Amino acid sequence: MSLPNSWFRKHRDERLSELRAASTPKPHVRVHTRKDGAVAVVEDSDETPTKNGTILADQNRQQASELGDEKVSSTRQVEDPDNPSANLGNGAVAEVENAPDNGSLIRLETRESVALIILATLAILSAMYAAQVILIPTAFSLLLALTLRPIVRRLRKYRISDTAGAFLTLLFIFLSIAAVGLNLLDPAREWIQEFPRQAATVRTKIDSLKGSMSSLSEASSQVQDIADGDSEEEPVPVEVRAPGYATGLSVLSNTGFLVGNLVLVICLSFFFLSAGDALLNNVLHLISSWTEKKRAVELVYEIERGIASYLLTVTIINILLGVAVGIAMWLLGVPNPALWGLMATLFNYVPIFGAVIGFVIIAVVSVITFDSLAFAAVPPVIFAMLTSLEGNVITPAILGRSMSLNPILVLLSLVFWGWLWGVSGAFLAVPMLAVAKIICERFEKTEPLAVLMEA
Repeated sequence: MSLPNSWFRKHRDERLSELRAASTPKPHVRVHTRKDGAVAVVEDSDETPTKNGTILADQNRQQASELGDEKVSSTRQVEDPDNPSANLGNGAVAEVENAPDNGSLIRLETRESVALIILATLAILSAMYAAQVILIPTAFSLLLALTLRPIVRRLRKYRISDTAGAFLTLLFIFLSIAAVGLNLLDPAREWIQEFPRQAATVRTKIDSLKGSMSSLSEASSQVQDIADGDSEEEPVPVEVRAPGYATGLSVLSNTGFLVGNLVLVICLSFFFLSAGDALLNNVLHLISSWTEKKRAVELVYEIERGIASYLLTVTIINILLGVAVGIAMWLLGVPNPALWGLMATLFNYVPIFGAVIGFVIIAVVSVITFDSLAFAAVPPVIFAMLTSLEGNVITPAILGRSMSLNPILVLLSLVFWGWLWGVSGAFLAVPMLAVAKIICERFEKTEPLAVLMEA
């Protein structure tokens, strides 16, 4: 029994259709889930087969951009074409990729960056504290070299080399400091040694001042009655001894330490002054462009000129303040007026705190020196007037607003460097802040920081 030809034709056509369908690649789409929860389907046109049977294409990214300006929050990939949930009709297979959230990655990177910055800052501060024996003299010598650099350059006009000019300048400064120090060292040591003995005098005069006030006198008598009671105990003898060998050795040790640091600062300053241009030339060899070399030289000279002008001006103002304080103390009859003038010069490098400490010292010396408390109040008041006049009128008028520093930043700088390096850090705080401001002014990117540092 033979089958009809129509059945063969029908079977052949069905078979051909199956083969044609098998040879034709299935359309490939991507299912994009946006942040608002909507689902969009994008069909790939540029088909690239992969080993798992799915099709990847770069054009799907362009088609996804047509869905709107919102970014695709996540996609998921379905590798099983037989899964009904993955079929989108017409044999299309949905491919979805799970993409990480960019926001979470950014937050993670930010936290890591902040942690690294904190750790690096702590490491730097620890290193600076541990190496303060080296860093403090180096910082003083750099500031001194920057201050004296214009003088060394000026000596070139007289055919004096940088080495000879640095030697002569530093020799003059060293001899001046030595002469002043030797003349004032003995009075300073005497005051330090006599202060514990004179403390009783200060206490007695303060008690007499309290006794002049009726209310305080009555309260003081009551407290004295309670303290004395009815007992007739013998008073305990108090013996005031002169400073012994240990005190003298301590003063001598501190003096030797200061002299050693001074010599180290002078030596380092000499090398910085004599080798300044040599270091600059070595840096210029690393720059190939002549224009960039010229710009670098101009920038270095401009920064150097600004720093030297500021430090030299402040130093002259402080010296004049010391001279004025010394003359005032001499006219008022305070002993060792040159010592208090030198104290005013040095303490004025530490704004606010230096004036307060100087006021207290002058007040104590006046109470010890003069019998009348009314007259003893005059020297500290004069000292306060001179320092206020210098800080609020003279220095701002000479330096100008652009060179004045923000008082808040000055206070923070004093606290920070004083905490890190002690008294030496307090002396270095304001000059280093001024140097940072001058450097920031010379660069366009850091100029806003310089504006914030202005008064």
